[in-house]
Amino acid sequence: MPTASSERAPRLAPTPFVIAPDIIYDLIFDRSDWAQDAQNLFDEIAADNEAGVDKRAAWIAPITIPIVHYLAKRNGGYPTAAIVTSDLLRLLRVASLDNYDYYDALALKDFEYEDALQFVTCRRVGAEFLVTRNDFGAKRWPVKRRTAAEVLPFFRR
Repeated sequence: MPTASSERAPRLAPTPFVIAPDIIYDLIFDRSDWAQDAQNLFDEIAADNEAGVDKRAAWIAPITIPIVHYLAKRNGGYPTAAIVTSDLLRLLRVASLDNYDYYDALALKDFEYEDALQFVTCRRVGAEFLVTRNDFGAKRWPVKRRTAAEVLPFFRR
């Protein structure tokens, strides 16, 4: 018999998701109200990791680590970049892409290559959605998009 709380919070079946770099930037650069949503999302991911919950595997594309490291180093120096990078590697899984994945990203010519790699990563890990604020205009997306705030209800127990 469902409880009142289970009827309110949507259930996320065992499914991975991919986090785009803009969500990470919101957090590390404390961008507006989005930073709190990103912080809440990463807190939930950390709680899942500590509890050994593997139903909501959080992934990033391989390109995300060097991009975030570079920007963190440019803005805060090497110690900041090292801390940010190690935190990301502790919390998130980095997808493995092969040559064909990089070729597939090239075929998504209506998108910037870095964005296309996010979509290919979703396919590689079986993610149903990409966590991002970017809307990429009116272009048709190869995967569903959710903001950090939209993902949070799935973590409620």
